[in-house]
Amino acid sequence: MVRGISPAQAWVEHVRRQAKGEGEWHMANWGSGRIRLTNNGVVMQNFNSDDMAHKIPRCIEWITSIHTLHPGDILATGTNHRGLNPFMDGDNIELTCEGCGTLHIAVRDDLKRTWARITRLQHKQSGAEGAHTKQTGGKYAPSK
Repeated sequence: MVRGISPAQAWVEHVRRQAKGEGEWHMANWGSGRIRLTNNGVVMQNFNSDDMAHKIPRCIEWITSIHTLHPGDILATGTNHRGLNPFMDGDNIELTCEGCGTLHIAVRDDLKRTWARITRLQHKQSGAEGAHTKQTGGKYAPSK
């Protein structure tokens, strides 16, 4: 389990302040809620939570069978990468979950690494080698 500061900390504090009364937490309908992710204002993902491979109620059921969840805990479920391309230095990511609000992330990469702005599917369809696009710039990029 990871403890400490993450990009979600400010979002959790926002949700906490929006709660109605002490100890009451705002909960979206996790069985069916809209999730939207943008990268620099471009919509990369826009789906309903009921489209997830691992349904949120089942994830909560599983984690609580081995670990106690407390108000404010975050259960990170990952993503299917459908529609995503690499996030790079300077990108502004917004993740909106219906009923909860929007998490804003300013991407910072001191190594200034870059990749082609294509999805894994586009990379595969191009016939290029490997599962994803190769790094094109910044520290550790292949020599030209």
